[in-house]
Amino acid sequence: MKTWLAILFAFSSALLHAQTNWVERARASWTAAEIEKANTAAQDAALTQQEKDLVLLMNLSRLNGRKFWNTLAQPYLASTGEDNRFTRSLVTDLEKVANLTMLNTCAGLFQSARAHALDMGRTGEIGHDSTDGTPCFDRVRKYYNKSVAMAENCSYGYADAMDILMQLLVDEGVPSLGHRKNILSPAYQVVGLSIQRHKTYQWNCVMDFAGG
Repeated sequence: MKTWLAILFAFSSALLHAQTNWVERARASWTAAEIEKANTAAQDAALTQQEKDLVLLMNLSRLNGRKFWNTLAQPYLASTGEDNRFTRSLVTDLEKVANLTMLNTCAGLFQSARAHALDMGRTGEIGHDSTDGTPCFDRVRKYYNKSVAMAENCSYGYADAMDILMQLLVDEGVPSLGHRKNILSPAYQVVGLSIQRHKTYQWNCVMDFAGG
């Protein structure tokens, strides 16, 4: 089974930007058909609005990477002043992405992500394994027991959907770019994610990906 493991350390001072409603910006610059296609979590009652927005924005990056860069990622990074080899490689990678399968939400993966985000948040820990020692994918399979490709992203420091997504797509300081690769991988068709409070970093988000 093919998996990617990576972890991102973030601080609340990173990637600061002017307050912008990025979902409204997306709705203004993408067609209604594109938004409808990407908004797979719209009717998922288990998710908060920020979690639904995160799925929408993530799917837009998979639908048309070049357009995502031009309409959302580049303006976001311009507002932060970020310009480094990670941001420059992001545009190159996004330009290669088009018409990937939209990620649909999955109840089992949501339960796995939520359990881990609550665990990390309550204890102030970071990482993929549970604080009781349970390995990451043993925990995931407790909720989604399929023999398919799986991956997990963990983000710290942000509660806003666009902040979380851009933190993981830029993947600054992660040589493997594992978070970016997970988000833009054709290997995954379903996702579960949860944004929860974090004792140390204020917020954390866990994303669990799997093949359909």
